Amino acid sequence: MTIDSRSRRTARRMGALVGALALAAPLVGCSGDPEPRVADPTPSATPSTSAPATTAPPADETPEEFVRRWQAAADQAQTTGDVEYLLSISPTCRPCAEAMAAVREIYSDGGSIDVGPSSIRRVKILGTSERAASIEASVRVPKTLVYGSRGQSPQEMPAGEQRVRFSLVREQGRWLMASYARL
Repeated sequence: MTIDSRSRRTARRMGALVGALALAAPLVGCSGDPEPRVADPTPSATPSTSAPATTAPPADETPEEFVRRWQAAADQAQTTGDVEYLLSISPTCRPCAEAMAAVREIYSDGGSIDVGPSSIRRVKILGTSERAASIEASVRVPKTLVYGSRGQSPQEMPAGEQRVRFSLVREQGRWLMASYARL
């Protein structure tokens, strides 16, 4: 395979996977735990831009706050190519690992991703327990440009909004992403 054909193949594959992460694509979930159920979930209608990713979660972080922090970490991983923090808060999430492998490949081929911060809107807690949470939200992602390698024309993905279900687990007192899927 030539470098040029590999770059084109990588750009197509990465564009699809990066777009999938940005909009929480319908990839196979990773959690074997059933989704928790709580009667009469209350939606949150306040749009909010993702906060910057941090390395230490607040001690009393709610599932909604975690999802916002996770999305900020996903944005940062795509923008910088540094995926380690996102993977550390998603250790069993197969969709996360697959999308971050794509991000790594883009950057290792000399490419980059140009995307602004996403925003999480209309959050609805579907259920929580001491060990798990399920959340639906609208994720708004700005236009994304994926450069497969240096000097290559970018692949453009338009801005969009998508309903997403996030499945979380709680381990050692902190929330972790178990899976996500587009609805």
